[in-house]
Amino acid sequence: MKSGIVLAVLGVVVCTGCARQSSSDTYSSAHVGESTQSYPGVIISARMVTVEDSASITQNPIGSIAGGVVGAYAGSHVGKGKGQTLATVGGAVGGAVAGAHAEKGLKTRDAVEYVVALENGDSMTVIQDPKPLFNVGQKVWFITGQQGRARVIPRQE
Repeated sequence: MKSGIVLAVLGVVVCTGCARQSSSDTYSSAHVGESTQSYPGVIISARMVTVEDSASITQNPIGSIAGGVVGAYAGSHVGKGKGQTLATVGGAVGGAVAGAHAEKGLKTRDAVEYVVALENGDSMTVIQDPKPLFNVGQKVWFITGQQGRARVIPRQE
């Protein structure tokens, strides 16, 4: 049973690194040296939103696998013969579903949806992490990368 607990803890630790960063202050190494378009604008709307991933088993493989292994291990210690086989299979399926939901929970986070009125008359919307937090009326740069990723950063004048 100790090895099952160790596997579950290991799965949780590994899954904590699954969440994607969407901060205006965090760049991936692929963005270094990439040219972007920057548009001056002002925040006209800011609202808190929740960003979550799918709870399906195929979208959360680490949680599904870890949960399935732990569930199968736990089920294999129930009953004997065909009952034990059924408990092992049931534990694996139930553990995989529970693991997928646990991984989804680790990936769910708060974010802010910003609507920016650009000085050229267009309006753009972006969702990013709440740090740093921008206020309605604040002057910002709306930046779009070559891959379509956008972010808002403060504009100093």
